[in-house]
Amino acid sequence: MSDIKKINGRFYDFGCKNESFLVTAKELKTIGVKNYYFMLRIDNPRVADIDPFKPDITPQEVNALMHEARNNMWFFCRTMVRMRTDKGVVPYGLHRGLAAALWCFERSQDFCLVEPRQTWKTTGLIAGPIQWAFQLSKNTNMHFFGKETDNTKRNLGHLKSDIELLPEWLQFRKYMADDGSIKKSRQATEKMENNLLRNSVVIHPKATSLSHAQGMGRGGSGSILYFDEIEHTLYIDEIISNSAPLFKTASENARAAGKIACRLMSATPGNLDTKEGQTALPIIKSMIPWTEKIYDMTNEEIANYKSAFKEEYHNSEEEHSREVIDVFYMEYQYFQVRKTYDWVLDQYKLSGDKMAIRREILLQRLRGSTASPFDPEDLEYLISNMKKSTRELLICGKWLFKLYDHGAGELFGRPKDLDENIPYLVGIDPAGGGGGDNFAITIVNPFNLRIAAEFKSPYISGPNAVRMLIELVTEHIPNAVLIPEKNSMGCYLIQMLLETSIRDNLYWSE
Repeated sequence: MSDIKKINGRFYDFGCKNESFLVTAKELKTIGVKNYYFMLRIDNPRVADIDPFKPDITPQEVNALMHEARNNMWFFCRTMVRMRTDKGVVPYGLHRGLAAALWCFERSQDFCLVEPRQTWKTTGLIAGPIQWAFQLSKNTNMHFFGKETDNTKRNLGHLKSDIELLPEWLQFRKYMADDGSIKKSRQATEKMENNLLRNSVVIHPKATSLSHAQGMGRGGSGSILYFDEIEHTLYIDEIISNSAPLFKTASENARAAGKIACRLMSATPGNLDTKEGQTALPIIKSMIPWTEKIYDMTNEEIANYKSAFKEEYHNSEEEHSREVIDVFYMEYQYFQVRKTYDWVLDQYKLSGDKMAIRREILLQRLRGSTASPFDPEDLEYLISNMKKSTRELLICGKWLFKLYDHGAGELFGRPKDLDENIPYLVGIDPAGGGGGDNFAITIVNPFNLRIAAEFKSPYISGPNAVRMLIELVTEHIPNAVLIPEKNSMGCYLIQMLLETSIRDNLYWSE
C-alpha cells in the first residue's frame, strides 16, 4: 500500500511495493544523505496503487500510468520493469550503484559505473534507463559498443527480452503506419526500432584494427551511447574519441528539446599487462570521482566540485596523456551493492583464480594474469579483516575523507562521522602534489586507537592542504592534535600552519 509524503513541494512513495528502492533509500539515509528518498518520487499520487500488470486494467488507468512513466523514470523502474534471473523473473533490483547511475542519467550526466561481476551492472543499465529511453522517449538514436560483437548482440537481446516482460500495453509490438496499416516493430540481431516513437538501437562490432575503431560511429548520430566493459575493449580510447562527433550534435539537440542525452559506461577493472587495460587506465584517471555527497549538492556546488578536480588534475606534476572528461567515475564495492563476504568466498571457490577475483570482485587493478604474491588463505584473511569505509566527509567542497566506525557514538540513530569532543590524533604525511606520491592523512581515536578517517590525494598542493586542515579542525574536530611528518614538504606545511588559527593544534617536541 502506498505511503505518499510531500517533501519540498514534491511527492514520494515511502510504501512502494519494490522493496529494493526502499532499502536503497534507507542505506543512503544511514550514511547521511539528506536527499535519500529521490528514487521514491511520484508525480501523480493517484497512480501509486494501480497495478500495471493487472489483466482488467482500464484505458484511463493506462493513460495515467503512461503519463507518469514517461515523465518519471524512477516510477517506470519501480513498478513496470522486470528482470530475468536465475531465480526467475523478478522486479527491478535497485542498489546504490544503480541508483547513482540512474541519478546521473536523469540529469544527462555521463558516467562510468564500476562494480563486481554478477551485481546487475549491465543488466540494470539496460533494463532501467536504456529501456526507459527506448520505450518512452521520442526520436532517440542509441548505440551499443562493447569488447566483443557477441557481447554487444547479447546486450541487444537483453533489451528485447526486457521489453517482453513489460506490461503488454507498454510493449508497442505493433504500430500503425502512415498508410493506416498495422505493422510490427523491427527487431534484428544488430538493430532494434521502436517505430511508434521513432527510437532505434544500433550495435557496433568489435574493433579489429585502429582504422576500424576510428571509423566507428562516423556518419551517424546518437544522443545515448552505451560503452560496456571499457577496460576490456580494444582501442577504447579511439572508439570514445571518434564517437564524440556523432554524440555532440545529437546530444545538444536532445537537451535543447528537453530530452535526455548521456554516455553510459560500465566496467570491471582490467589487467594492466594487457593493451586494453593499459589504454583504459588513463581514461579512468581523467574521470571525475563520484561521491554520494553530490546528492545533496546544488548545481553550482557540483560545478565547483568538478572544477576543483580539473584544477588539481592539471596542476599536478604528473604527466597526463588526456584531458579531464566530464564523466563521473563511480566505483561500488561488493558490500555496497548488498553482497556478503560469503558471496566473495563462493566466487573464489567457483573460479579458483586469485587474480580474477581480485580484479573482478574486489575491483583491484593489477598486473599479471596468473601469478600472485598471496596464497588463498592469505587472501581470505585479508578480505575478512579488511575494514571498508561506507561513509565520506567532503572538506572544502572537494576533498574526500573516508570515514570509519571508531566508537564515537551515534547521532539520530546513525554513527557519528566525527566527535568534536575527541582529541583525535591526526597523522599527516605531506607530499608535493607531484602525482607520484600521495599527501596522506590518518585520523585516529586516541581512546581505542581505531582509525576514524583517512585521506589521500596525489594532487593537493601545500596551500590547499592548509585550507583543508583549517576547515577539518575548526568545523569538525576542534580538539585534534596535528602531527605532520617533518620531511622537506612537512617543514613547509608546518611553517604555513603556524600562521593560521589552528597553530595551537600542532604537536611538537624538542
